[in-house]
Amino acid sequence: MARSPITTSIALLAGLLVWVPSARALALRCVSYADVVPNAETRVVPSNTKIWIMSQLGSTEELTRGACLERPPTLRASDGAEVEVDLKILNRGLAVALPRAPLAVGATYTFEWSCASGLELPGDEPPRFTVTGPPDVTPPSAPRVTLGRGEGGVENDYGEYWYRRRINVETDGAVLLVDRELDAVLDLEAWTAAGLDHAGSNVTALGFSPCSLFNWPGASGTATQPFRFAALDLAGNVSGWGETLAISPEDPAGARLLRDVREGCGCEARAPDPRGLLLALGLLLTRRRRRD
Repeated sequence: MARSPITTSIALLAGLLVWVPSARALALRCVSYADVVPNAETRVVPSNTKIWIMSQLGSTEELTRGACLERPPTLRASDGAEVEVDLKILNRGLAVALPRAPLAVGATYTFEWSCASGLELPGDEPPRFTVTGPPDVTPPSAPRVTLGRGEGGVENDYGEYWYRRRINVETDGAVLLVDRELDAVLDLEAWTAAGLDHAGSNVTALGFSPCSLFNWPGASGTATQPFRFAALDLAGNVSGWGETLAISPEDPAGARLLRDVREGCGCEARAPDPRGLLLALGLLLTRRRRRD
């Protein structure tokens, strides 16, 4: 039996009422994870190591505010002894915890971080490492970076653009420092890193994507940018800047995907406009009445 226009209208309106809230439920929530080295996967840890804290989304400055002032990060040895640390904020995405006492070779330490900082540690367990050798005073060599493929597209669930350029990094440092537009000023005696665009222990790409890569400006996603790189070891020794590379985030085949890259993260999915659905519904009813 054929449905009447009224029955069809009720069905479409019911679908509209269900669809719009469901679309709004696709809001993208970015979790701010911190990358911390050394950790359990670090094989060589000198006794003068620092604890390096890196974040792409959240601000390491939150570690010096609110509850973190009352419960600052500490190091705890496997025998229960506590080693106090001094926390230094180099910039928004890079901080360092400086142990106040020498660390013992062969001892295992846990980096305890209990304050509500807005940054979450990865994994279920706090970072833990074992000191393997004497102090390290030798700077690492400048990293060698070669370019891989370019990729880009749209995250279908949220409608967010993303693009990245794969990179291969050869370095004997623990942290890769990324400087776009060549304006970073590093001063590890004053513990500042003004203008530094990114720091990470496992950087495999440059680009922009929701809740992930932010070391490329969203508004300049199709433009070639100058990049240079340096390496930082656990003890705080820094290499010089390596060769400057002019890097585009895309390969020619992917250029059509990146013409309308928007600026910023856009962490809220846009709900469909119900006016368009109501207009379609009205046209459908008009056509059915004409047929009748």
